[in-house]
Amino acid sequence: MPRGSIVTEIPVPTPGARSDVPRHRLPPDAMVADDAANVVIRDGWLVNRPGFSAINSTLVSGRPMGVILFKTGASSKFLVVGTTTTLAKLNAAQTGWDALTGATALTGSADDPISFTVFPQGGSDYLIAVNGVNVPQEWDGVAGTFSDSGTLPIADDITTAANRVLLLRTIEGGTRYNFRVRWSNFNVRGTSDSANFVDLSDTSDILVGGRALSRVQVAIYKEASQWIGVAQSGSQPFRFDLRDSMPGPVSSRGTRRTGRPSARRPGSWRCRWPRRRWCGRQDPRPSRRAVSWCHPVARRVGDAAIACGRAWPPPPF
Repeated sequence: MPRGSIVTEIPVPTPGARSDVPRHRLPPDAMVADDAANVVIRDGWLVNRPGFSAINSTLVSGRPMGVILFKTGASSKFLVVGTTTTLAKLNAAQTGWDALTGATALTGSADDPISFTVFPQGGSDYLIAVNGVNVPQEWDGVAGTFSDSGTLPIADDITTAANRVLLLRTIEGGTRYNFRVRWSNFNVRGTSDSANFVDLSDTSDILVGGRALSRVQVAIYKEASQWIGVAQSGSQPFRFDLRDSMPGPVSSRGTRRTGRPSARRPGSWRCRWPRRRWCGRQDPRPSRRAVSWCHPVARRVGDAAIACGRAWPPPPF
């Protein structure tokens, strides 16, 4: 039962927990990140969020490099994980992992994150995975294993926009194209005509990754610049514009969605800082496997919010 008759209203910190400005410069309706706790309501009580827990005691083969909840048009749901050596899904009983690796075995390393995208075609939804080492792999949620996704080339990252699959930093004919964005044919996932690409070589930094902002917009991240691709009619289905020049994400898996998509703001992505600290000094060498936290001092780049800031201290998770 409540006690007392005086009600004290606690204002909601709508700007969130801020760690990018000193304590004395915080807005009155914000709070210090170090004073915040990650909580959840359980049975009417506000308790600390319990954090991660083991699904089961069965280990998946290889080092996990990417995971996705794959939902098909048939209302099936699969938790799919990609590792350095295999692709697998959590079984229905959640007691173990079913191997899905097909004829092409994965040969990635700890520096080769796996990215996924979903593409609908012919009444089926296809999950497509890339790791920058092996040819793209696809699965429809029905077949027993993944298979090669048509004739698509090896790529570091993948996304979907304007009814096309987009592949970034591809390997074609044994040559790595550090500035290349290649797209599939319209409404076809596994075929890309020879002219279906653009090399964003206006800046010398290499491609890192890309994420769809809306159905017709895609954000392209390079090591030190940010671009926006917009679907258009004509021989070139996308127009790419340089929007900003600042440090980009550390790897293709170094972006996280922020905010909710809407008609006014189709979506935004936050990147992670591509530098690490060693013994109190900042190491300028980028590492694709590093996941250093980036304090949320956001700068707008078209419809993309690119976060920048200090890489230290590490995140509280």
